[in-house]
Amino acid sequence: MMTAPTYGKWCDRKLWTVHEAICLLLEIEPETPWLRDSHSVGGANPLIEALEQYAELVGEAMIGGTLKPFSRDDLSLAVKDRRVNPREFLEWAQSRKIAIPNELAPVLEQDPLRRLAEGFAGAELSARHFSQRIVDRYPDAHEQILGAALAALRSFPERCRDVAGIRRTIEDNASLIWPDTHKLPLRADEVERLIGRWLNRMG
Repeated sequence: MMTAPTYGKWCDRKLWTVHEAICLLLEIEPETPWLRDSHSVGGANPLIEALEQYAELVGEAMIGGTLKPFSRDDLSLAVKDRRVNPREFLEWAQSRKIAIPNELAPVLEQDPLRRLAEGFAGAELSARHFSQRIVDRYPDAHEQILGAALAALRSFPERCRDVAGIRRTIEDNASLIWPDTHKLPLRADEVERLIGRWLNRMG
């Protein structure tokens, strides 16, 4: 028995696996039990065949660079297990003329993450020089860090018991927040000082 997805919970998520993304395109709940063991099922089921075909297209897109997995670590996983940015996945699907359920439109309407370090990707800069150049050219670097801290506190309150914990949580998710550089726009000590200064405003 196929179960239709509850799209609200997927639209709010920042990452999907390729398996989840393809299931949503096919309007199937990704956690449908018979889908979880699809690798052991023969090719008789058209939905299983569609999953395999789409996964093959995704794999080719990742090799060609038109679709990127969330991190380099994901490349060691099977294609279906790799994580992707939902917006980027849906934009790729649209470019392939793959139909997208109307319920996923809110994901495409979300603003893409600002490319804070555009122009600096791949530059060989020291940590201090990198930080100063970013702050000079992008005065919203502090805003980005404080926004990331707010997101970390909301999503991982148990890991954000002190300034260092908040900074580590932001670092762990830097690839999602700053996809071009995969690093914070400020040094670790600058991040902790900035967050600590604001946390201490209310005692």
